[in-house]
Amino acid sequence: MGKKIIIIPEAQVDLEEIAEFYEEQELGLGAEVYEFLETHIDALLITGGLHPIHHRMHRLVVLGRFPYFTVHYRLINDGIVVLMVLDQRRDPLYNLQKLRRII
Repeated sequence: MGKKIIIIPEAQVDLEEIAEFYEEQELGLGAEVYEFLETHIDALLITGGLHPIHHRMHRLVVLGRFPYFTVHYRLINDGIVVLMVLDQRRDPLYNLQKLRRII
């Protein structure tokens, strides 16, 4: 069996909230940003573990059309566990509190 990606429910909520926010900004943009982030998460099957460790978990800084996101994950024996997706334009205190709940 190959590697797999597990997105915990809290991280799935992050993705959905991000998509909702962008959809409110422009029709169709929510689906586009969701697909963009999903593509970066799927790439972790290849690049997982190459990213710097931050707060005891790996942190992928997403680059491209929507460059304000970080994907926080941990390696497990058979793949990757995505713990959260943060919008770095949010209040840094909010993001820090969210990180502390996970670590």
